[in-house]
Amino acid sequence: MALGNTFTLIELLVVIAIIAILAAMLLPALSAAKAKGKQILCIGNMKQVGLAFHSYADENNDYIPSTVDGPPLANWWDRSKIWKMIYPADWAWGGTGKQFYSSVFSCPSTAEYAPNTASRAYSMNSAYLQSAGSVDALNAHRRSLCSSPSKTLLFGEGYGGHIHPTSTFNGTTGIEPIFFYHKLGSGNPYAWISNLIYFDNHADSMNWTQYSHNSSDIFWTGL
Repeated sequence: MALGNTFTLIELLVVIAIIAILAAMLLPALSAAKAKGKQILCIGNMKQVGLAFHSYADENNDYIPSTVDGPPLANWWDRSKIWKMIYPADWAWGGTGKQFYSSVFSCPSTAEYAPNTASRAYSMNSAYLQSAGSVDALNAHRRSLCSSPSKTLLFGEGYGGHIHPTSTFNGTTGIEPIFFYHKLGSGNPYAWISNLIYFDNHADSMNWTQYSHNSSDIFWTGL
């Protein structure tokens, strides 16, 4: 008896091969779209934190938080309680764990690289108002002293709570590195970008070569 319109084994194998080829072509595009989505969400988080900075300054005689405070040393978001500008005062701050990583103080890509290290998050510019870009992590400064808010870094993505002109790439060497969580192409380090917020609260994204490494640049000092 005739079997009618059925597929032969060879035809089935051809169909499976075509599906596999299409999947191989689509998966990189889907991964790139996912990475782009996380980068956009990260920028949204950072814009909220930037607004919290300005709300904090409005209530504290124009001062933004110091990068760290001590003793004991702690990151700016906790010591200054700047999170109160966004979350209720009874927010159970722990600094680590699920609540931190689901907050606007953490990049959504952070958990992929540092699931147990809360300090790999958003880091303040500790060279603000420092001649030759020297580091001043302990003192609070007025935002109004920034000569060009649209050109000066307020905070970016990093480790340890603050970043500066001598920060390194992704923590491979040195301390207070700038972290580049968002891979939007091929190659290293050019394909990895990092989000940042300026004093006027506009957002930008840069790769390692686009970041200023000039210690006297207005990007860092605001002078």
